[in-house]
Amino acid sequence: MEPMNEQEMSFYYMAALAAKKGQFETALEHIDRSLVKNAHNIKARGLRAWLLAKLGKEKAAARMIKDNLELDPFEFCIWF
Repeated sequence: MEPMNEQEMSFYYMAALAAKKGQFETALEHIDRSLVKNAHNIKARGLRAWLLAKLGKEKAAARMIKDNLELDPFEFCIWF
């Protein structure tokens, strides 16, 4: 597993904080910026799927879940 770089980690936690406040659009913007730095971050990808579902974008969330499971079939965090 590669270490997270500072920007990736910062955007991930900004997304998590925004999501906790119910600011799902803002959280999605932050998580997308995190994924630019590391598109294979499973935790960030899982958070992105959850955010998409919260925003009513079920098809996009389902695609993200499918893609995540193809990347890591043992990903247990994706089942929210």
